[in-house]
Amino acid sequence: MANDVAFAIENATLYQNLHESYLSIIRALVSALELKDSHTRGHSESVTRYAVALAKKLKLSPQEIESIEVAAILHDIGKIAIQESILNKPGKLNDEEWREMKRHPEFSYKILKEV
Repeated sequence: MANDVAFAIENATLYQNLHESYLSIIRALVSALELKDSHTRGHSESVTRYAVALAKKLKLSPQEIESIEVAAILHDIGKIAIQESILNKPGKLNDEEWREMKRHPEFSYKILKEV
């Protein structure tokens, strides 16, 4: 029985370490995007705060809340594939630039599909 308890504690510790690594990678991805796109800086965190608050208000499970948190923080990650000249263009985007910008969800999917 003591071995079972020790095994369970070790598994819980390993899971927690893996989970922390996962969250660190997510934060690194968002930081990379924010370095490239000055308009995104702080936006992902705001979206995440609102999404998590809404999920809690809806009394979703902790697992669902965590999934929503991760999705919210990464919702614009595909912008990392958009040219900086488009991301940081002062003023209005032209039609071609706007078409490219609207592809960022597709790029998000391609980046995250294996995660």
